[in-house]
Amino acid sequence: MIRETQTGEADKLLTILTPDLGIVTAYARRARSFRSNKNAATSMFAYSEFVLYKRSEHTESFIIDEANVIRILYDVANGFEELSLANYFCELVSNVVGQGDDAAEQLRLTLNILYLLGKKKYPLGQLKGLYELRLMGLSGFMPRLLSCENCGCYEHERMVFFPQDGTLLCGDCAGMKTGGIVTGLGVTAAMRYCIYAEDSQMLSFSLKTEKAMNTFVNAAENFTIAQIERVLPTLEFYKRIAQFKNEFLPNE
Repeated sequence: MIRETQTGEADKLLTILTPDLGIVTAYARRARSFRSNKNAATSMFAYSEFVLYKRSEHTESFIIDEANVIRILYDVANGFEELSLANYFCELVSNVVGQGDDAAEQLRLTLNILYLLGKKKYPLGQLKGLYELRLMGLSGFMPRLLSCENCGCYEHERMVFFPQDGTLLCGDCAGMKTGGIVTGLGVTAAMRYCIYAEDSQMLSFSLKTEKAMNTFVNAAENFTIAQIERVLPTLEFYKRIAQFKNEFLPNE
């Protein structure tokens, strides 16, 4: 469940990320009633099994006939910053996965990242950058990070990433070209992990300094914005929450 909207007296209009139908819009009748067996299964961040049907082949939305909970990622809601970031992840995936898409990998990534987000074991910036880069790569917006786009250099002290087209140039080839973010060796290696590592190894990197983390976050975010061609409202909200926390709750 990546979005829910109240409709009618007790119904819900739901946006669901599915493995084989991509993004699905479905109505759940009486789902807001505490007596309904659909209540928990149609809650935000629920991973559930659905039986869907269409009234007509001419409509794109479904009606939920049955719904059974597999797991609900309650831990995501334990922090306001985590919750706002989770909502951004859900809005982002709904913008890059379409109706009818094969989205099994995007679903698995989203479930894993929401689970890790709730456990609070990793810096939020690391999870955010990882999700953005890996999701974009899975969804047809693969950045080219293996080597310098011009000369093929794999490592250079001044690697420069260009978010607009997702290319990497070494310092020698970048020259005076504008619009790039200097990622160097460490941040470039972290970005490569996000894209190319196996699922079990995708977080096997660390960014030792605040400057490196900020560069990583900036590169992933700007690449994502460039590819979807807009700033999502949930991203703006998350950044306001994060700024408030940094300014007024610095020791939390």
